Amino acid sequence: MTANIIPSDPLKLKNQAKLLAGLRDQVRNLQNGIAERDKRIAELEKMLGL
Repeated sequence: MTANIIPSDPLKLKNQAKLLAGLRDQVRNLQNGIAERDKRIAELEKMLGL
């Protein structure tokens, strides 16, 4: 089964681009959140001498 990944309809392309941009933003936010969490864990471990 094959699917047309890139539709020829400009409106569909525009909508897909918006969805992709939103997904990229969500991934970036998750990555930043994970980095912040890891930073705080490292600070706590340092304070506790672990």
